[in-house]
Amino acid sequence: MLGLTNQSIAQSNAVKLNIFSLAIGTYNVSYEKALGDKNSAQLGLFYLGYKYGSGDNKTSFTGIGITPEFRIYFNEAMNGFYIAPFMRYQNYTLKADYQDTDSITFQTVTRTAKGSLQTFGGGLIAGHQWLLGEHFTIDVFLGPSYNAGSAKSTDDSDDPNYKFNTGVFDGFGLRWGLTFGFAF
Repeated sequence: MLGLTNQSIAQSNAVKLNIFSLAIGTYNVSYEKALGDKNSAQLGLFYLGYKYGSGDNKTSFTGIGITPEFRIYFNEAMNGFYIAPFMRYQNYTLKADYQDTDSITFQTVTRTAKGSLQTFGGGLIAGHQWLLGEHFTIDVFLGPSYNAGSAKSTDDSDDPNYKFNTGVFDGFGLRWGLTFGFAF
């Protein structure tokens, strides 16, 4: 069946790329290291960067994140069904330049609005990792998460309707993915 195997893996390291993240313009790479017969540690890093528009009307949305996790395998490390508690830190920035009319001079000016969101949280995923041949992996996972953080925004407009409040963000979410990797 596609070269899927449940035999013992000689490899104790894997570098993986999350395919679902690529579909939304995010580069999500993970490194997994076997720590024992039935457990491993994984560190994931992601970056996203969107840019839209040009000239005086442009928007950018960027972000970074780090996700350490500890995997407990039911069969053997880096092969088979697992559960994994994880933590996650995320930092996002939104910047938008737009045209506005100055309330004093009535001239058209370019304004800039900025926002940021920083969260910290964690959760628990369940997943299954397969070895394809000797060196390739497929890993699919899903689980609940909880994040809390703060959102801040500013705008250089002189109109009070463009001022935003700083707020606190928290809530439950879902972490899921499909990775392809290289084991060594």
